[in-house]
Amino acid sequence: MAKVLRSAGKYVSPKAFEKRRKLLAVLLSCVAICFGVAGYLVGQLLRNSSFWTVVPAFLALVLLWRFVFLLARRKIEGLEEERDLSGGAEAHKRISEALEELPANFRVIHDLTTLFGAVDHVVIGPTGVFVISTKNWKGLVSGDGNGELLWNRYPLDEPEVRNFAEMVGKIRDNVKLLTHRVASDFQAIFVFTAANLQVDSSATRCVHCIPEAQLRSHLLANKPDCILDHEAVEEIAQCLLKIAA
Repeated sequence: MAKVLRSAGKYVSPKAFEKRRKLLAVLLSCVAICFGVAGYLVGQLLRNSSFWTVVPAFLALVLLWRFVFLLARRKIEGLEEERDLSGGAEAHKRISEALEELPANFRVIHDLTTLFGAVDHVVIGPTGVFVISTKNWKGLVSGDGNGELLWNRYPLDEPEVRNFAEMVGKIRDNVKLLTHRVASDFQAIFVFTAANLQVDSSATRCVHCIPEAQLRSHLLANKPDCILDHEAVEEIAQCLLKIAA
C-alpha cells in the first residue's frame, strides 16, 4: 500500500442525499394537503359570500401557490445538483482508493491546494511525479485538433488543458526552488471516470488523458528519464506539502 501523506476530503453521502429527497417528498405532500384544504374552504366561501369578497382570498391562494412552486422547484434543482456532486465525489473516492493501493514505494497526496490552484491528487514514486485531476464527465470526450478537448463535440468554456498544464508547471517550478531532485517527468493527468474517451496521446501533449481503468498501469509503467530513489521520492513529497496553501 502506498503511503498517504494527506487524506482525501469528505464525500457526499448517498444515504444522506436519499434522506433529503424523502424529506422533500414529505414536504410536497403536506403542501398538496394544505392546498386541498384551502380549495375546500374557498369553495365554501363561494357558496356563502359574493364573488367579489372571495377574489382577495383567491388571489392570495394563487400567490401562495406560486411561492410554493418556486420554492419546491429550487429545492428539486438543488437536489439534482447535489446528486451530480455526489456522483463526482464517488468517482473522486474511487480514484483515491485506487491510488492508495499502489506499491509501498509510492507517496500519495490528496486534495493539494496551492497558491496556483487545487489538484485532486499528486502521486510521487520511482516512475515520476503525477499531478492528477479527476473528471466525472459523461458522454463523448475528444480532441479539438488544437490541444484542447471537446465535450460531446462542443468546445469547453475554459481552456482546461492549458490551464491545468500551466498550474502543474508552476507547482513544479516552486518545488524546484526547494529541491534539486525534481523529476524531469512531472506529468499532468486528466483521469476520466465516466466518459467515452476518444483522445489519442498527441491530441493533448501537455496533459495525459486516460480512463480510470488505465490509471494504475499508466503510473506503474511510466518510464521517466531518471528513476527516483527512495530519498528523492520522500524529498519531493515533503516539498509539495510545504507549498500547500
